Amino acid sequence: MKNNLYEGVVIVILIVLAVAILNPMHFWMPDMMHESMLIVLLALFAGFAAFVMRERTGDERENMLRMFSGRVGYLAGATVLVVAIALQGFHGAADPWLIFALLAMLGGKLGARILTERS
Repeated sequence: MKNNLYEGVVIVILIVLAVAILNPMHFWMPDMMHESMLIVLLALFAGFAAFVMRERTGDERENMLRMFSGRVGYLAGATVLVVAIALQGFHGAADPWLIFALLAMLGGKLGARILTERS
């Protein structure tokens, strides 16, 4: 329960920082504050990744819930990237970072699948 609370707090802070960083017109903060927020975002994401990697399940039900949440998160991220690539493609060239991110997700999924099937 304690880890779930910390993980939830980290997720909420990540969301707030991500929304604040989306400030394209510099309404909220000067450049130095923006750069500091980016560093905090990176550090918090590293902490979140540690939560995800250390996550353990107790029984089959928890394992199924974990797998389901992973699938939903993966599909949500991939959907956003595909829509962004398509929209940018209609307006010219798609940002290469969107394509790299989608390829990283797909490669990670495929690599994990191959490794777990060989074990």
